[in-house]
Amino acid sequence: MDKKVAVLISGVFPVYLRRSDLQENLERIERIFSGCDFYYQTWDTKLYRHIFKNVNRDILWVKEPGTSYNPYHLARDRHPGDISAIKRLSNTPRTESQKQLVMKACFQHLGFSALYSEVPKEYDFYIRTRWDAYINEDFPMQEILKLAEKNVIGVATVPNKYYGINGGNRYERVTARRRAIKNFVDRGLYCVIQNDTDRINHTVYEKYLADFLIVFKESDYTIGYAEEMYAKQQLSGAEFGWYEMLCRHRKHVNIDGLTAIIRNTDDSLETYKKLKEMSLL
Repeated sequence: MDKKVAVLISGVFPVYLRRSDLQENLERIERIFSGCDFYYQTWDTKLYRHIFKNVNRDILWVKEPGTSYNPYHLARDRHPGDISAIKRLSNTPRTESQKQLVMKACFQHLGFSALYSEVPKEYDFYIRTRWDAYINEDFPMQEILKLAEKNVIGVATVPNKYYGINGGNRYERVTARRRAIKNFVDRGLYCVIQNDTDRINHTVYEKYLADFLIVFKESDYTIGYAEEMYAKQQLSGAEFGWYEMLCRHRKHVNIDGLTAIIRNTDDSLETYKKLKEMSLL
């Protein structure tokens, strides 16, 4: 299948990750999707100008928006009975780090929308991913594009299945989970999930688009939709917002495997201490 594909890398590289991983991971993503055209976005703030100062790419620098509502409250009200994370995140944040995570849960949508509006509409498929996405080195591109002919595809390795790892102190347990997730991604195993009927990992998949990597077509997104819904306080947070944006015209499937985020694969003590300090473990 000889298709023209654009890869959109948007959002941020989290402050708690090692800076050296940014360039290394970016080169990894570009190598995995060699032959595709790349487009880049992040927020035009002092912090991200510093984090990305050594990234020599044509980045779209976008003014960071403000926050005015909790997108998880909206998800909780729209999708009653959904995953436990919604209930947890819709509670009042206990720390400033948690508050930022919750209140900025739509920034990923807005950054993507700003970038997508600048991308030429000349591609068969568009792949949206993150600066901190850890992707299988032999990503099965042709298999995924075949699935994307009829569905919007959301890809993310579900970390919940590793929470049962026991033994040792907390750092050792977290490290074991990180290594298990990385190994799962590296092995290239994946499962296509249309509905998690056993409700083991996420209770509902119908209105939830896995978002570490998303494959879609031009017809799936209307430029400016995210900004319009956010201004009306009608865009849900994270995976639920992606579903609302990209799955209005076509069905979707989620894939467990192939892509994680570095936070879930980095087994270093340095990152562990930062995440613990920020209450993000």
